[in-house]
Amino acid sequence: MLLPWLDRLSGKTIRIDNDTSLLRDKESQDDQTVKERFHHMVTNEECPDDTPGVFEEARQALKHAEAELAQARELEARAEADLRKAEKELEEASRACYVFFVGKERFETHRRELTGAEIKAMVPNWPAGYALELEGWGDEPDRFIGDHEIVKLHKDRALHFISVPPATFGAS
Repeated sequence: MLLPWLDRLSGKTIRIDNDTSLLRDKESQDDQTVKERFHHMVTNEECPDDTPGVFEEARQALKHAEAELAQARELEARAEADLRKAEKELEEASRACYVFFVGKERFETHRRELTGAEIKAMVPNWPAGYALELEGWGDEPDRFIGDHEIVKLHKDRALHFISVPPATFGAS
């Protein structure tokens, strides 16, 4: 069906023609845009008397559609910003590591908890028979960590461990 529209600038009616053969004409050297080729100009005599009302209705529909499009673009921009923020947080969380020391040697891990045996295994050339001791924080006393004991690491402060040789009481 052909729908007539009133062109405000020229005062002529524009009829949208569904014939797309004009769009398929690749050999045309015309400088007209695709949109101009798609629309055909006709005189006002071909236009029904209610064309100005139809035009106003179409103009209002177009304004409404443009407003909805602007809202959709704004929502899309917010969603993209939220996505970038979430991706950044995920990347930071995956890079976040827990730091601890054994003697003066620094170690990093992505795991929040380690056993005493796992800590010992991270230290190169851990001497057989040596124990692992956690230095107390503040007023906390130092304490030995067994091989199966779980140690919770902290992001805000590094734990400090020392290797303790086997006790040799009374040896000369």
